[in-house]
Amino acid sequence: METKSWWTSRTIWGGIITVIAFLVQLFGWTTITPEEQATLIDKLPMIATIIGEVVGFILVIMGRIKAEKAIG
Repeated sequence: METKSWWTSRTIWGGIITVIAFLVQLFGWTTITPEEQATLIDKLPMIATIIGEVVGFILVIMGRIKAEKAIG
């Protein structure tokens, strides 16, 4: 069976969005419609991947700056 990263799973993001929507509504901040939830579910894996790539890039640069030995 083929595997994928957890952040690319629509099921995981659907659960996360559902919990966030519940908490937002519980505290009366705003109402998130099912259509808005579906839009977020569709876009969040892509956004999470981009964030992961940016964080990874920053960590690579920081690691190189803090490295004590030169690349040779």
